[in-house]
Amino acid sequence: MNTITRWSQRHSVFVKSIIVVMTVAFVAVVLMIGYDSTTEIPAEISVGAPAPQDFIANESTSEIPDDEKTARAQKFAADNVPAPLQIDNATTQVVINDINRFYTDLDAGTFLPVEDPEPVLVPDLVGSTLSEASRAAADVGLVTNIGGSVPTLDEELDATIAVQTPAAGSSVDEGTMITLVVFRLEGSTTTTTPQVTTTTTIAEVPEAPRRSVEDQFELLNAEYQSLDDATLLSFIDLHEKDLDRVADGESSVFPDMQLTSIGWARNELVAGIKAADLEGVKNKYLSPDTIPPIFIPGIPEGDVLETQQSLGSLVSNFLQSNEVVDQQQWDADKQAASDAVPIQTTRYVFGDVIAREGDVLTSVEVAAITELGLYEEEVTIVAPAWALGLVGAISVLIFALMVWRIAPNQVRRIRDTALLGIIVGLAVLTARVPELVTSPDNHSIGYVMPAVAIGVMTAILFNPRSALLMVIPMAAFTAIASQDITFTVYAGIAAAVPVAFVSSVSTRSQLRLSVIESAALVVPVAVGLEFLFHFGSSGSSALMAAFWAFVGAVVGGFLAQGIVSFMETAFGVTTTMSLLDLLDRNHPALKLLEEKAPGTFNHSMLVGSLAGKAARSIGADPLLAQAAAWYHDLGKTENPQYFVENQLGYNPHDQLTPEESAEVIRNHVSDGLDLAKQYRIPEEVANGIRMHHGTSIMRFFYHKALKDSDTVDPDVFRHRGTKPTRKEMAIVMISDSSEAAARAYAQSEQPTEEGLVKLVDSIVSEKLDDGQFDESSLTFGELTRLKKEIVDGLSAYYHARVEYPDFPTGETPVVS
Repeated sequence: MNTITRWSQRHSVFVKSIIVVMTVAFVAVVLMIGYDSTTEIPAEISVGAPAPQDFIANESTSEIPDDEKTARAQKFAADNVPAPLQIDNATTQVVINDINRFYTDLDAGTFLPVEDPEPVLVPDLVGSTLSEASRAAADVGLVTNIGGSVPTLDEELDATIAVQTPAAGSSVDEGTMITLVVFRLEGSTTTTTPQVTTTTTIAEVPEAPRRSVEDQFELLNAEYQSLDDATLLSFIDLHEKDLDRVADGESSVFPDMQLTSIGWARNELVAGIKAADLEGVKNKYLSPDTIPPIFIPGIPEGDVLETQQSLGSLVSNFLQSNEVVDQQQWDADKQAASDAVPIQTTRYVFGDVIAREGDVLTSVEVAAITELGLYEEEVTIVAPAWALGLVGAISVLIFALMVWRIAPNQVRRIRDTALLGIIVGLAVLTARVPELVTSPDNHSIGYVMPAVAIGVMTAILFNPRSALLMVIPMAAFTAIASQDITFTVYAGIAAAVPVAFVSSVSTRSQLRLSVIESAALVVPVAVGLEFLFHFGSSGSSALMAAFWAFVGAVVGGFLAQGIVSFMETAFGVTTTMSLLDLLDRNHPALKLLEEKAPGTFNHSMLVGSLAGKAARSIGADPLLAQAAAWYHDLGKTENPQYFVENQLGYNPHDQLTPEESAEVIRNHVSDGLDLAKQYRIPEEVANGIRMHHGTSIMRFFYHKALKDSDTVDPDVFRHRGTKPTRKEMAIVMISDSSEAAARAYAQSEQPTEEGLVKLVDSIVSEKLDDGQFDESSLTFGELTRLKKEIVDGLSAYYHARVEYPDFPTGETPVVS
């Protein structure tokens, strides 16, 4: 490690250059991260694209064909075309067949089978004449019965079979009766259709035994569960009565009942039943007020109402909607209505809003914008990312040049350069804050940028001059990152403001107060900038700008103090905070000095007071001067008895030669430096130990040696320290020598101001003649002010005292 340290010290310029290059690279990378260098191509004005801005008509447009409006009008016309309806003949036939099947099943379920007849297939009789139908049925062992007629306008269909029950192809027992319905020519005065009877075609067959009513009901109910029990029982009862009348030689009424129910159903189906009207049509046959009357000869008067209700219930049960939409015709009608709609147009007049930003553009809006020339495409050229890095690098180099020319002492050590590079890195990170937190809806939050922290850190770790130079990179980085003039100006001012407060603190409470003062000062800056550049803008609020500026300054300021504590330890930097810690009377090194060398402790306190006041008079660092003075004689704790301020009567130097005494006195410097390392006292303060005697001669022992010999080498009696390299160390040297001489002067006679002036002048002249101030950069004008402050301080301490009568002294015994 020592080898590396020595090498870096020999090549400090090279190492510092590397640090600057690394800082430049870091700044460039941070500024380029996340930067979009894509050239901004303006949004196209096209149908379906979002509007890039608000578009307001600056004059009236022509009538622009509006496809969307036309399409809406066409849709409205098509939607209002009524649906054409048509009769579904298949549904009509199904209903009639269902009714016929019910009567067939009613008749079939009445009788018990006598023997198993031969099953036969019902022939297809529809379309044949009545005689042909009778012969065809007889050929397979079946009988026919004319169940009624239906009107027709076709002469060829007159007297032919229209409907048969059971249907063709059905498997029935031999001897089963087929009920026929024939066509009758409508409007004919004569009819070729025989009258409906039930005896002309019924074969004379012995009546089979009947089933019980319960069995008949069970059979019908199993097949026709949709019919209510009352209707089924009514039909069974009426059928039983009809069979009884037929057995007595009367005509059957059931064929007329079957024709009536089919007629009712056919009338409704021919007229057409819509799905929406089906329930109402069904209810027509269930209500006694709307059910049609019946005209069936042969029904006993007492059974007429029951028959009417049963027929109505049967028809209501089997009716279905058979009026459906003719979809093909409807589509054709809709298309015709749509085609008949004329082309619709839209016209904008002056002041009309054509489109708002973000609206999806229509063809009409695009045509209007184009016609009025409301949008001109402008390509925005964006700087490449390397340009940001280049400007950031230039800012760092300019800052480095300014520091080198204006405050070279602040970067004389490699670690000082590294520390300054870290602060520059923190500055570029701070400059990215506004870009990251602001949005179009909230510009004011950008003032939360803790630029105050950069000023606080630089002022504490370096000096006010360096802190003011930090404004250059802070403002430049913010300008590059945010490209916002308000944040750029604010960053520069906020970084400079803390310098006025931090540089003059002498206590920790003042340091904390300086952060609050800085925050209070940047608030009106933020308010003024927000008013000046963003007044009335969306997302801008002067009140919120003040709030965020205060928050950012306070948080940043206190955060900076925490970072400073870490950095001063890591880099061995003496700061205001570390000096305040050293000026705590409870510091372990001071307690050691007070315990082992109380006289030296009091001397050091007085020297510190003189040094601090003197440093303040010439603009030097009073805290550093005072701290260096407090610890300058720390080495005397190793042999405190050899120093006059700690002696009381006995002086061990009386037993030593001048050379031996000089060596003991000389060693308190090296002993003090060892203790300084032990107690981690910063180098800047430890320089007070190393430099408070410089290379001056220990004149007391030198003159003592001259009494014994005329050939005495003065270098033997010189201190082996270092000449002061800072004004503060020179002040400690003058204050130390002046206090010691003034104490001796006060012990020999009553001190006067004139005497103290001569004393301090002689000490300063001696040190000046000996070249002790050659490296301290003190000017003669500053020496003049220093001497005056030191004299004032000594006068206040070693003032004349009243001599009390009979006051005991070392020479007069105390009289009791």
